[in-house]
Amino acid sequence: MPGWVSTSSAVPRVQRDALAVPAVGAAGAGLGIPAAGAGLASSASSAARGPFEVYVHVPFCMRRCGYCDFNTYTAPDLGEGASRGNYARMAVREMELVRAWQVANGIEEPAACSVFFGGGTPTILPAADLVAMLDAVRRIWGLKPGAEVTTEANPDTVDADYIKRLADGGFTRISFGMQSAVPSVLRTLDRRHTPANVEAGVRAADACGLRSSVDLIYGAPGESLEDWRTSVRAAVDLGVNHISAYALTIAPRTRMGRMIAAGRLPKPSDDDEAAKYEIADEAFAAAGLTWYEISNWARPGFESRHNLGYWRNVDWAGIGPGAHSHYRLVGSDSSESATRVLLGNTDFGHERDSGRVQDCLLAQDFQQVQDSSNTRDAGVTANATPADDTATVNATAVQSTVAADGTTSSETTAAAQVTTSAQIKAAAQTAGMGNATAVENADAAPVGMRAWDIAHPRAWGRQINAATVPWAGSEAITARQDAEETLMLGLRLHEGFDTARFAGIIPLEAWRQLESEGLIHLVPRSSDPLAVPTLRGRLLNDLIIERLFDYL
Repeated sequence: MPGWVSTSSAVPRVQRDALAVPAVGAAGAGLGIPAAGAGLASSASSAARGPFEVYVHVPFCMRRCGYCDFNTYTAPDLGEGASRGNYARMAVREMELVRAWQVANGIEEPAACSVFFGGGTPTILPAADLVAMLDAVRRIWGLKPGAEVTTEANPDTVDADYIKRLADGGFTRISFGMQSAVPSVLRTLDRRHTPANVEAGVRAADACGLRSSVDLIYGAPGESLEDWRTSVRAAVDLGVNHISAYALTIAPRTRMGRMIAAGRLPKPSDDDEAAKYEIADEAFAAAGLTWYEISNWARPGFESRHNLGYWRNVDWAGIGPGAHSHYRLVGSDSSESATRVLLGNTDFGHERDSGRVQDCLLAQDFQQVQDSSNTRDAGVTANATPADDTATVNATAVQSTVAADGTTSSETTAAAQVTTSAQIKAAAQTAGMGNATAVENADAAPVGMRAWDIAHPRAWGRQINAATVPWAGSEAITARQDAEETLMLGLRLHEGFDTARFAGIIPLEAWRQLESEGLIHLVPRSSDPLAVPTLRGRLLNDLIIERLFDYL
């Protein structure tokens, strides 16, 4: 789950003077970022903010697996001017730029409670590179005592010495991409490791005191039920405290997707995948591994805290090409708080109150022009000075694409629509957040923002070298979107979804109807019950969400 992407990384310690961020003045001079508004700075203390996580994407692989649709590159894909050799230094540089943006906008996150290196293949880099990036997180944001620090690993890219270096450098957890224990299935998936590689990695992690997890994939073309049982038994026999099992997603543009479309490989069936899920759930439960999220099982206390953060919609900074970042406003996540933000702060462009950062915060970074002769944004063409210092971009309409040569579509397209904070605030005051009905109000109320990095490492690196946060684009998250995401993510968890969060919106009878159909179990409480998906509800989770979305 990369920042979170789906149900989706030997230098000595990096020298501070080699990565120095230009001094941030009143307007974030040199960083392409505007001055922070007083309203934002006054409401965003670290004490008030919730958990904060850091995701570091390492977009490199020795080879691309036929099913993989993630943002990852082999050496030939990178092209001239991009390499793995300086990646750690560039990633640290981005961390400093992002932190400078946070400071300029009054965003004081607490120390990171979790750091996750994903990919790609993070362990394609020297262990010292991963440790250097972790050291930078520790220096720039701090690490909460007992923080979880995880890296994904291909089993054939690590050995006992590599894993010891990670443990000595502060890593606490390693997630092995096992995928299958059946050689023929591994070949179908284009994986080159062996089951013996996985066991050796787990044993080395055990010896160093690292917690281990293994990932499995079910539904590969040609995989039989017995093949899957073999993989499940092998994973359990490793004695790990955490196992993830994901249904294979067939992306049309991948090599496997094209082969299935051409009839050269069989298409996995929903019934086959459901049967395999049930096999896994039964075997893992018998081994003492309880499901805590639809695709994840763990012994009590060994859940992936980082991924739980995604499902609980916390703040995270995404570092690296294609990584996503997510910020909530301080306070409640209700639309009532969003209303208060929109109508109650004279510096509309920079408020934070109800759960995420407003679109305008990020949009200003792209639109403000310090020097049009040498400043180029990653997701919006910066070709005009804003009307005032709180001008914003309607970034929900902005999408940036990256060509194979690393150029962005924004380098050849016109600037996005610019809207001043005064215009936004006036519209909100006259029209109740700019819309006529309560439902539309929820659509209009921004309660946070997400941003995404430029995808290609070469274009990403150019932005960093220009001392600019390498975001390709951003979008506001409205109160309605926040509600939908909260519902969709929360109903994947065994801990249960608090139905009281939607009291007055989703009637209790709707929850009871889902329970009568065997899709959820309602856990009684003194207040409104908790909704927990049943096994049937986990298999038909999309149906639950679809039914409940009708009320939002």
